[in-house]
Amino acid sequence: MDGHDIHRLHEFVPYLAQRQPELLALLPPEDRPGDGESLLDWALSMQPVRLMEICNAWVLETLSILKEKSPLSNVLLRGSLLLTGEFDLSDAAAVATGTVPRSGDPRRGEIREALRHATRAGVLIYLADSERYCVPFPVRLTFEGVNFLDPLERDSISLRAVERFSRVAREFVEHSEQLSSGHWRFSNMLTALEFAVDAMESQLGLEADEWLTAGAEFASVPEPLAEPLMALVECLGAALSQRQSQSIIRLLSAGAAAARTIGSPEREANILMLLGKHLLAREQFSAAVFAYERCEYLRRVADDNPGVVVAMCAIALAHREAMNPEQALHHFLRACDFSRDHALHSKEIDTANCAATIMLGLCRHESVIALAEKVTTSIQRDRRKHPAAAELIVYHASALRLQSRLREARERAFHALALAKGFNHRVGEALASLELSELFEAQGEREESVKWIRRAKNLYIQTRDYVGLTHCYLAFARAGGDTQGERDLDVCLTKALHCAQTARDEMLVARVWHERGMLALNQGFITVAINHFTQEVAALRQTVRVGTLVESHMRLADLYLRQEAHLAAATEALRAQGISRAFLAGAEPAPLQPLLDRTRTHLTPEQFDFLIQEVSDELEAGKLKDR
Repeated sequence: MDGHDIHRLHEFVPYLAQRQPELLALLPPEDRPGDGESLLDWALSMQPVRLMEICNAWVLETLSILKEKSPLSNVLLRGSLLLTGEFDLSDAAAVATGTVPRSGDPRRGEIREALRHATRAGVLIYLADSERYCVPFPVRLTFEGVNFLDPLERDSISLRAVERFSRVAREFVEHSEQLSSGHWRFSNMLTALEFAVDAMESQLGLEADEWLTAGAEFASVPEPLAEPLMALVECLGAALSQRQSQSIIRLLSAGAAAARTIGSPEREANILMLLGKHLLAREQFSAAVFAYERCEYLRRVADDNPGVVVAMCAIALAHREAMNPEQALHHFLRACDFSRDHALHSKEIDTANCAATIMLGLCRHESVIALAEKVTTSIQRDRRKHPAAAELIVYHASALRLQSRLREARERAFHALALAKGFNHRVGEALASLELSELFEAQGEREESVKWIRRAKNLYIQTRDYVGLTHCYLAFARAGGDTQGERDLDVCLTKALHCAQTARDEMLVARVWHERGMLALNQGFITVAINHFTQEVAALRQTVRVGTLVESHMRLADLYLRQEAHLAAATEALRAQGISRAFLAGAEPAPLQPLLDRTRTHLTPEQFDFLIQEVSDELEAGKLKDR
């Protein structure tokens, strides 16, 4: 049975239990076969995942017994597990001991006996003439508990594993394949990669992830390790970047360093993109920017213009995730200009769309209009080749509407709708429909507005776009509910919140909580409104909208004052002041000082000073997301 044929565990486990019935005693009573139940029926009644767990437990038990009973057999069995499905036990002996002793070597008899013992005691890797049994296993356990090995012998075992699995990795890379984390070989390959990085760090005396800041002065990876290390990283790359572990950073960093040593800028850039993605997932924004900037440089050297744009956009996204909208906008505009200069029209439109959404969020309506006009002029002849141009025209219409230029905005929106329908571009069609609903609402044509909202909602349902659906339900709420009833209004906001949370868009989540808070306030439910606005604050702390966050704290302070909760009111007002000073260059909103004065009058100086210190400590402790 090969290691990847997991479904055949239903055949293997009864075979193993029959040969070693004492293993059944290791299982919880509920997992053991019933009286008179055949082992095959027992195995078939279990899920493969549970059978895998049972096999792992039996492996650990066997290793525990062999550790004391026959240390060399233990090493050989572990070596065989490490090479599951790849070697037979003779090969495992070579890996475990560095070499197979030649005839006349006094260790030959010892190894032969240990091989026999390992096979007999383990059975987990029982080898007959015509069949092989092996079990996928967390192979990092393979070398745990064998501290009696000489360090040089351990290094020899590790390097032999690196050599073997790097050859397998090259075969995958040559066929343009990458291993997924669910592949039966993944665990073995990951262990080999860790061995390679351990060896590299040992020889260089430098942690692999220090390469991120060492830059051009970084010492070259030892040649014998460079190619195997890079092959393993390339083979596992995509799967590595999906695993949330700090150790993955050192593995990807080592792969990029190996690519630089070999002089392969393209491969280094590919690994850096994966590394940046992983760093972003762990919110290590400055390191991600460093990796992407290095990637952009490598793409420029290689005259890979599309790759340059991708790297620029990655830098922009890193800044956006780090809540630096100005820097994000700068890099998206850089990417847009570069795309235009190199006639990459699709990328020009895509990057312009990203820039336009940030500009709209920053209320820079004139800038959106100028950008849209510039890009649409640039692609005038090829406009009908690029569906995403419809989205940019919608943003153009939104900016015009927000400037109360409704006739021009309506013309742009209908033009975007026609363009999107011509391409069957449902995202653009839904976006245009939602914009038309806003325009008809602004013109007082509520029934027509609701009709366009319904159309947009149906399109977003088809595309499973939860952000779009959130906007639709918010639009329904603004229109008074889909059937104009107050109860339906609350239902719309509840659905909007569910969609925003499903989309994991904290800005939208905050917006929905704000709308729910305003509804409760209008209904006279101040306590309920406070709860909703508190949820809004929690969501806003994960976004770029610091100004909105300050306003939300001020709103809470005012509501607490209405309830004569003076300590809570002062706390919220001081939070607004502290955030303004820390993130808005001290640009406090005009109503803030009078609000602080109102809260101060209800507290003793000692109480107020205590709250100042409490809020200061809270901000220093990082209650706001790191920026």
